[in-house]
Amino acid sequence: MATRSPSAGSLKWRISPILRRKFREKATALKRLVQERLWTSKPGSSKVLPRSADARLADVRELHGYTPWHFNLPDAEYSIAWKQIMDPGAFSLRMGLTTAEQCHARFTLSYQGHECQWNGPSWPYATSVTLTAMANLLNNYRQKLCQRERLFRALKIYAGSHQLKKEDGAVVPWIDENLNPLTAIGFPGRA
Repeated sequence: MATRSPSAGSLKWRISPILRRKFREKATALKRLVQERLWTSKPGSSKVLPRSADARLADVRELHGYTPWHFNLPDAEYSIAWKQIMDPGAFSLRMGLTTAEQCHARFTLSYQGHECQWNGPSWPYATSVTLTAMANLLNNYRQKLCQRERLFRALKIYAGSHQLKKEDGAVVPWIDENLNPLTAIGFPGRA
């Protein structure tokens, strides 16, 4: 059982050894499952597993494939996946990271169909998760694939995409649900 005990003017959590061991066991099992089920035999290829009873790995690398680093979950050997993050032929475009890898046959920046497409646009929420994951990679992993300059460049692009140019020419702060990663303009019908 968790209990709180005052210490130096603040409250700290003290967790029983039994509960601590139980959470460590669950964390170890979760890490093992993520590493076994979300990585393919292709080096550095992390994929997404949709939620359904008969789910199979998506046949495309997606930006959410970097989410495990948001929680410092993967072992260092899986960091090879970060080689593609700022590659203009993979996930990086001038005004944002794409939700799906651009070399995939179904990648598109479409203004047709449903406005919430996950086949190419830049999604600020997914980008924020990935940028946190990248910061964790830089701070907590020994690797040479991703350097601070990449994170800084990605943050600049991300911050610059949060504005809207109105018809009168005024530029105002703006966050859209999904953006065109070439222009940082939201898809029609969104504003």
